[in-house]
Amino acid sequence: MKISLVVPVFNEEDTIPIFYKTVREFNELKEYEIEIVFINDGSKDATESIINKIAASDPLVIPLSFTRNFGKEPALFAGLDHATGDAVIPIDV
Repeated sequence: MKISLVVPVFNEEDTIPIFYKTVREFNELKEYEIEIVFINDGSKDATESIINKIAASDPLVIPLSFTRNFGKEPALFAGLDHATGDAVIPIDV
């Protein structure tokens, strides 16, 4: 079963690597294919480049990025549109 985590982020350069590592190392999730859809909501820090770097090495990371801050709800809906899992879990970092 494939599970999509939909993760809207704004200026989260410090927490994204920790979140990603935690998800990938969480033993209870090992039996599932876990897709992570990060939606950068117009961050001004290095959030976008960090997400893109992770996505370049993990095909189950889907990077989306807004040119400006639209807010959590539009970011969440964009992530839901791009999620391909059998189950979708919206989550904050």
